[in-house]
Amino acid sequence: MRDWCTLDVPGVLDWTHRAFPRRPIHWVGHSMGGFATGLAHNNRLIARQLNVATLSGYWGRMAAPERYRVRLLMRFLAPPVVWAKGYFPGVLMGGEDLPGPAFLEWMGWCMEPEFLFGDETLPERRHFPEFRAPIRFVQVADDPWGTAAAVGHMAKHFSASVDRSIWQVTPTDAGVQKIGHFGFFRPDLRDTLWRQAATWLLAVQTKPA
Repeated sequence: MRDWCTLDVPGVLDWTHRAFPRRPIHWVGHSMGGFATGLAHNNRLIARQLNVATLSGYWGRMAAPERYRVRLLMRFLAPPVVWAKGYFPGVLMGGEDLPGPAFLEWMGWCMEPEFLFGDETLPERRHFPEFRAPIRFVQVADDPWGTAAAVGHMAKHFSASVDRSIWQVTPTDAGVQKIGHFGFFRPDLRDTLWRQAATWLLAVQTKPA
């Protein structure tokens, strides 16, 4: 799991900076894609970042009763499946398949109250305070994983951001029945949530000092 954050994300940032040296880099991260930049050694290249449903994944901060399902699945049911199949079937949690080692590391973080910040084998945690760009966290009210507590716990670790905020959205705000963890990017939310997010994201056109 850490390789995506400490190798792939820095690679994307370096490539983008070289390919478009005169343009600011605006990052949109969903879930893990939002906190991955905190582990990237070159996160200073980001001019502005919008995080959607980006959370600190400790099971105890999730909404009940979902938190108990996640703990049971991750702690007891999923490991034998991973060991038998070599990967974690995404259908078990409503997402994509995960490589076995990635899932097992993710599981370890989710069992730890401090999430990845309690992983002493992850020295790249030191890069979180190096992130200085404005950052906004979208907390979806009916997301059982990305609760206010889970999003808030992650947001506080971007402590050096020059402008850090949390924007809570509800299905009522968007005129829909449900948004959830994955729903923010549905096309039917283009004229409500997307426009507000884009207005904030594009407000600054220069890179942070």
